[in-house]
Amino acid sequence: MIFALKNANEIFLKYAFRTATFTSAMLAHPRVINEIDLILKSDEKTELIFNVLIFCDFGRWNQPDIRSFIMHIKEIIKSGHEENRILVSYNPIMVICLSCEFLFKIGDKVNIFKQECEQDMAGL
Repeated sequence: MIFALKNANEIFLKYAFRTATFTSAMLAHPRVINEIDLILKSDEKTELIFNVLIFCDFGRWNQPDIRSFIMHIKEIIKSGHEENRILVSYNPIMVICLSCEFLFKIGDKVNIFKQECEQDMAGL
């Protein structure tokens, strides 16, 4: 999975999740979470990571990883026009919708982040 994430093999990843070759539990592995974090920090492949995280169960992530992911979403929301990843993505509406969906999932699964996620969704 890490190899597919690094090489942006989106078609393979979608097929692997749909056919249960990869499970949502694999997305909770610390090495996979670390790779997702590194990719989001690089400001590249945002759509790829968001498409993969559709299959994620955020209830399995630990709190520092969830906090880091929420910070990435906040950076997407609050960055200026010149640097905003939403504007340079090939599908900005998908990025906005998936950001809201992930915040909703996190708030639903992990009560400690519920209020913060609701405030961030209002900002989108």
